[in-house]
Amino acid sequence: MNIIETEISHISEDNIDSSKLSLANNIIYNIKPIMDNILSKATTDIESISKRIKFKDNEIKTKKIKIKKDSEQLERQKKVAQLLLNVEKLIELNVIKNTPFKNELVILLKIIPKLTIEKLDKHIKKTSNIVQRHQKY
Repeated sequence: MNIIETEISHISEDNIDSSKLSLANNIIYNIKPIMDNILSKATTDIESISKRIKFKDNEIKTKKIKIKKDSEQLERQKKVAQLLLNVEKLIELNVIKNTPFKNELVILLKIIPKLTIEKLDKHIKKTSNIVQRHQKY
């Protein structure tokens, strides 16, 4: 029988605590680089995911702002269309023919692009009331 010499120290009951400590240190020494690599990769992955999340958040915010602007513009265009429809009805009913309202309506048509939504609502209501009054006749 061949006896192979190894670097494993002989354990006796006298030095069992120091043997456990030595064995634990050897395990830690061998496993620590593996764990460091795993931790490094996980940290890199987390940072990458974090950057992607921030990028997506910014992208969502810009799209949200664009959608809000587009919806406000669409609402404004609908109100302008409604106002022009009311003006068309007034013209069809011959309401504006040779009246002081004609001059006011010409000015209104010139400044429509500059009007706020509130002013558009006011003029829509005003023209709608006039149209309703004259449609009864």
